[in-house]
Amino acid sequence: MTFTCYQLAPPGAAAASGDLIARLIRKELGVADPGRHVVEVTPWSGWVRYYDKQRLWQDRPVVLPSREQAQTLAETWIKRYAALLTNNPALPSDARGLQLAPARAQPTELSVLANGNGNGYDHWLYRARPVLSLGGDEGSVEVLGSAFEIRIGEGGAVVGFSVRWRALTGSTFRAPKSGPSPRMFDEPDEGDATPPPLVYVLEGEFSPQAYLSPYYLRGTGHEISIASASTASLTIDFYGGNTDEASELTAYVMGGSGDYEIRWGITRAGDPESLREVSEVRRHTEGTVSASTVSVAVGAYLVVIDVRDRQTGATAMTQQYALCGHLLANGQIVNAPGPTTPTVA
Repeated sequence: MTFTCYQLAPPGAAAASGDLIARLIRKELGVADPGRHVVEVTPWSGWVRYYDKQRLWQDRPVVLPSREQAQTLAETWIKRYAALLTNNPALPSDARGLQLAPARAQPTELSVLANGNGNGYDHWLYRARPVLSLGGDEGSVEVLGSAFEIRIGEGGAVVGFSVRWRALTGSTFRAPKSGPSPRMFDEPDEGDATPPPLVYVLEGEFSPQAYLSPYYLRGTGHEISIASASTASLTIDFYGGNTDEASELTAYVMGGSGDYEIRWGITRAGDPESLREVSEVRRHTEGTVSASTVSVAVGAYLVVIDVRDRQTGATAMTQQYALCGHLLANGQIVNAPGPTTPTVA
């Protein structure tokens, strides 16, 4: 069995046409003033946000449509939005070739929100999660990490919306099904034989993610976790510990072909602009799991780990804060002999 994997466009692909997309959205909504009707297309991800400065979060109570009407209006806007950004001749040719908007979404929530003074209602908030086909007879599943939020205000107007979505190039490939692959720090299996649901996973705004690929969605009793469901689906587990000689940070990579390029970036916490790539990295395996370890001095760090599968091109990224070393009772970090500062490229 195989699953469909979807190639993502570069993070800034939609933002390159951001001004034109903003004008198209205002025209579709029947509004004109960009100072009041704000449309933002984030340059690093292409996520889209719109809000009406005068009609969102008003101080006075407003008359809203019924729940059923609000849901219909929100779902109608999702369809209009998708049609607006699909093969629109007003867009440049390179943007027309992208899937700038999800074609379908699954409702997840509809709630009514109070106004700024708390003396009445302001708008309905409708949430939905985009879905994509797994291919073949496998049906469609949600794209975890993506979202539609539509705000329906006075008179049934769309007074705000946001779309968490990375444009797709239209290119796909089929990846063999696998797993569910266990995570490095999974708790023992309690015997539940129920197959976990499948999802696609869209990572955060700053991720260099290359594909939307399928994962198993699992609850551990304390949190939600994902496990690789195909050879193009990677996961990273992160662990920090002290030895007699150093404080060590380790990344465990699972899924994919096993032929990984693993890159570390590290900086002192609170100084993200000084992030640099670590050049001294120890590669090893623990059982069948690929691992990558760096040594660091006592301190608090921001750590970024990028992984690329050399055979499939699949990518994964995690960003973590790490506190390395021993602490005094007052919370101050104590310098200790042994740990070394990582060498940066």
